[in-house]
Formats: sequence, structure tokens, C-alpha cells
Amino acid sequence: MLKSSLSKLLYSCICISILVVLGITVARISWEGEQREAELAVNLDTLLQNPSGAAQPFDSILTKLQEMGLDSVILSPQVLDQLSTQDRDPLHKVKIIWKLDSLVPFDKLQALYVQMADFSTEGILMQNPLLSSPVNLQLIFRMFDSTRIVVAWDEFQEASSLSEFYKKGSHLMRAHILKAEERVKLSSQDTLERFMRAVRERSISLISIPAVSIDQVTTDFSSLKEELKQQGFQLGISQSEIRFSIDWLLLIPLLLGLAGLFFWAAQKHFQKNNRLISLSHLIFLILAAAGLQIFEVETRLVLAWIAVVLFPIAAYLFLKDWLAHAHGIKGSLCWVLGFTISSIIGGLFAAAILGDSLYLLDIETFRGIKLALIAPILMIGLIELSNFDLRSLRIEDWLLGAGVAALLAIALLRSGNFSILPVSSEELDLRGLLENLLYARPRFKELLIGHPALWLWGSLLLAVRQRTWALGLLLIGLMGQVSILNSFLHPYTPLLFTLLRVFNGLWIGAIIGLAAYGIFKLAHRIFDSQPVDYPGQ
Repeated sequence: MLKSSLSKLLYSCICISILVVLGITVARISWEGEQREAELAVNLDTLLQNPSGAAQPFDSILTKLQEMGLDSVILSPQVLDQLSTQDRDPLHKVKIIWKLDSLVPFDKLQALYVQMADFSTEGILMQNPLLSSPVNLQLIFRMFDSTRIVVAWDEFQEASSLSEFYKKGSHLMRAHILKAEERVKLSSQDTLERFMRAVRERSISLISIPAVSIDQVTTDFSSLKEELKQQGFQLGISQSEIRFSIDWLLLIPLLLGLAGLFFWAAQKHFQKNNRLISLSHLIFLILAAAGLQIFEVETRLVLAWIAVVLFPIAAYLFLKDWLAHAHGIKGSLCWVLGFTISSIIGGLFAAAILGDSLYLLDIETFRGIKLALIAPILMIGLIELSNFDLRSLRIEDWLLGAGVAALLAIALLRSGNFSILPVSSEELDLRGLLENLLYARPRFKELLIGHPALWLWGSLLLAVRQRTWALGLLLIGLMGQVSILNSFLHPYTPLLFTLLRVFNGLWIGAIIGLAAYGIFKLAHRIFDSQPVDYPGQ
């Protein structure tokens, strides 16, 4: 009776937490739909520092860009200081973004700020080493009116030092900065695709367009402006404040749901309701609730990590019993959908837990992402290995295990914005093609590797799944699931974009998986005349 009541309580906690997560997801998607603004700023430093590159005077260049709809320009304090009074006059009609690569002497910066005080709203584009120096940031913070200041920074820079600006109410913007030396190497089409990818996939609100020549910058500006309008973005000086937050009290139901799922999974695996599991469940609840009060940022990161690790394991333990005898096409479909739905829910849990502007702006980043990717695969692998007699394994089984481990290592090394292993030009071309066709490009780890492998594994009979090569197939299939979870661990990516990316990976992976299943079955019929429990038999 007590065990039955406890089970009902656990299921209730899990169901309620899922409903809360769905509510938070709807609220965030609605908020993200109101944030489709893009500010285009032309960096004129290169053009002005190299007069031979400018075929026209500065005021003519600026007038031409303004006629095209330019609202913002980027200039360094050094170049601003060198401009004559006549050259500065056209700047009254645009927003000036100060480019601070390094700290200008404070007295000169302050004097220049006084001279420019009657201009449009100031913006500060900060780059290393400035961002890494709290002393420098405090100097700037004291000089500018913190409620008026607009701070922008390169999306790939560490920005944790900007949390003070965020707390004081400054307008913060993530920027995509294309350097002049990079622009020279890119075609106009490649440049456009790079800018659009940043705005669409990473919620970039400021685009820094380098001015290598007047012809180049007008081409880039006009094509980017047209493309953004076609995709429904509002252009102009960004007015939206990135202020979205989920109160920590709303996280309590999520905490109860994670604790309930952990308790259920522990019971399922150990097949008993022991006191140690109950005690760990209680300790987890107490520590997490206290952490949300005292160390909210760190606790959110830990809870998000737990969610992405726990959901694939719980899904496997549940599906292992429910679909024990499912095989063939029906078995594949059930296994892939069951795992994918669980991964999406786990990803939405993590996204809800990280649903705060500090994460959406990437000021606070999710740490331990590579460990979160590999942990579910390792744990499920250990659960399965417990059913094997390791002494009976042959040399080819160990070689197969080494091959699977190498594949997982390669996938891990290729994860992240700056992967250790380089991406080939052919893969980049394929990525571009998929982006143009599908808008949200699915990850290759899902559509080419993970989903097809899971389709094959799900088609096997129970007896075959217990073989060593089938275990390798399962672990490779789980790569697609952790890739789905990885997509949700980038809070700055719009949720609808992430969901569309997952959907595209699922249906394309299903097509490839069905093709692999057909080839596998045909090969068995041709090369093996003995009746063996292979897929579909």
C-alpha cells in the first residue's frame, strides 16, 4: 500500500513538473517572438584609417550609407578624436558605437565623452583585453550613465565580467563582429550567410559590418538589410531589453520532478525500495532548494546538467521493459520516438532551468557540456555491460568496443563552437545546402549517425540486442539523443529554432534509418542462408 502510494506521488511530481516546463516553454517562445530586432552597424575605422581605400570624403560616405538606411556606425575613440568638427557633423544623425579594443587613457576618454554628449545614444563595443579587466570595466561604468549605456560585445568572448552592467540595468547586446581581414577572404554570399546564421541561430542583435571599401560595405549592407526584412526581422536601433527570467519559486516543481524521476530510475535499476535511495532523494531536495536560495546561478547549472543526464537514462530503463519484445519497423519507430520525446522533454527542462537573461545573453554559460554529452552513454553502457560475462568476450568484441569508444571520442572532440578536429570544406558546403533548404539545419550526429543506428538497433529481436555488436549499435544510436540535448543547452538559440532542428534531424534520420534497415536485411538474405534472429525475422 505504501509502495503504491509512493509510486503515485512520484508520477504526480513528474507529470506536474512537465506541465510547468511546457508552460515556461510557451512563455519563452512568445517572448522570443517579440525580440526579432537586428541593428546593423558599419565599422568605419578601417576605411578612415586607410584614406586610399575611401574614394569619397567621410561625410559623403556617411550620407550615402544613411540614404540606404544606416542607423549606427562603429568608430574607435582614437579615430573619433582625429575627426574634424566638419567630419563630426554628420554623426549627429546616427547612433555612435564606441569600439574599445583596449582602454584609452581615462582622461582622454572622459574628455571625448563630454564632447560627444549631445550625440545620439552611445553604445560601447567592448573587446579583449578590456572585458577581462574588472578595473577597466569599473572605470567605464563610472564614467557613463549606467541606465543609458548600451554595451555590446563579441558573441565568442567570455562575458561573465559584464554581470555588473546587467544588474545595474544597462542595455546589453550580443554582437557578431566580422573583422576586415576576414571579410577580404569571403565572398559577398558567404558574408551574407554568415551574418544571417548569427542572427537566426544565435539571437545576435548587433551586426558589425567591416568597411574594407565603400563598394564592399554598401553591397554587404544592402543585401543583409533586404534578407533580414524578408525573414521578418525589424531593423533599426535596437530598443528591446533582453530581460526574461523564471523566478526560482517556479523551479521548485521542476526540482520535485527531477527528484521523482531520479528516485523512480534508482528503484527501477536496483529493483528495490531501499533506505539509501530514499535518503539520497531527500538530501538532493534539501540541497537543491537551499542552493537556489544561496547560490542560484551555480545551482541552476547543476540542475540543468542533472536533467540532460537523467532523462536519457530514465527513458532507457522505461523503454527497456515496455518495448522488450518490439522489433522490426514498429520496434524501430517506438524506440526512436520514445527516446526522442524523452530527450526533448529533458532538453526543455534544461532550457526552463536556464531561462534567465544571464544565460540567454551568454553572460553565464553552461559548463561541463562535454561531460553531459558522454555521461548518459557511459552510464547506459555500464548498465548493459552488467548483463555480460566479461570473461567470455572475444578479441573481436574488445576491438569493437575500442572502435565505438573512438567514434564517441571523435564526436566529443567535434562538439562545441571551436572543435579540436577541423571541418572539411565538403561538410561546410553540405551544411550550407541544408541551411538553405531547411532553415534549421539538423546536426549530422543525429541524421547521419545517431538516428539510423537507433533505427537498426530497435529493429532487432531481444536475443540479438544482447550481443556485443548490438550494444555498440545502441551506444552509437545514443549519440543522436545527446546531440538533441546539446541543442537545448545553448540558451541564446531560440527554442522554436531548436525544436525545428530536432524535427528535421528526426525525419531525415528516419529515412536514412529505413534505408539502412533495408540494406541490412537484404545483406542477411544474400550472405546468410541460416535462420538467425536478425532484424524483421
